[in-house]
Amino acid sequence: MEPQLSAPVAVWFAERIYWVFLGLMLLNVIQRKHQKKAGKKRMATLLLGVALFVLLAVAQTINHFGGTDMLFYLAVLAFAAVVFAYRDKMWPFRFRSAVDGRWLTTNEILFDDNHGDGPSGGGPDSNDPPGDDGHI
Repeated sequence: MEPQLSAPVAVWFAERIYWVFLGLMLLNVIQRKHQKKAGKKRMATLLLGVALFVLLAVAQTINHFGGTDMLFYLAVLAFAAVVFAYRDKMWPFRFRSAVDGRWLTTNEILFDDNHGDGPSGGGPDSNDPPGDDGHI
């Protein structure tokens, strides 16, 4: 028979978020291959990973020392406030091009700081000479 849990949400979170954290760190390692054009995005995944690790540590601490879910909710609120305050550094990922509005590919979203629109390229017209936008 299991003991009565005082913070079931924190327990649930701590059991599952570890794999999200590992996936985020794996993405960061994969981004190393593209470090010339994905420096900002690599730093963003590292910062998100650190923040997520702190939240995971808070959840584990609450579980170990017997806190309540209200403490965990406060930690989640602090996590959200930090991510919001530093959103330019922690979330540089875009899904659409700012230049032409096209949907970006997965490589452009995760590995290209210019989103396929700048000199590092990656977009469909990246091999075209400068000034040739492909329109008539």
